Amino acid sequence: MLKSVLMNFVAILILNWLLPVIHYNHWIMLLIVSVVLALLSATLKPLLQLLFLPLNVITLGIFGWIINGAVLGLAMFIVPGISLQPLIVLGTQLGLVLSLMILAFLISAIKQLIDAVI
Repeated sequence: MLKSVLMNFVAILILNWLLPVIHYNHWIMLLIVSVVLALLSATLKPLLQLLFLPLNVITLGIFGWIINGAVLGLAMFIVPGISLQPLIVLGTQLGLVLSLMILAFLISAIKQLIDAVI
């Protein structure tokens, strides 16, 4: 659990350095989001994956990105002092749901890179 929290924290810090779309009051808020995200990923995410398994099979796994984005959005909604600005790609502002899906994908990619290095 502690490893997951620390990897979430480092991944969110690196992602926020690369794409400054997550606004927070203090770095403690990012640590709290990391704890909440680790708890939600351990409890709620497996239930959602099981519940939406047929839809995930039909979409060939793409719906898993929506689940990851929903868990990330819920973690940011629970913690006060954290806000998310939608991504802007090539001058076009993406929606909040699509931004959450992309950020969740990037956070998981950064976590896998960190895990490969450690």
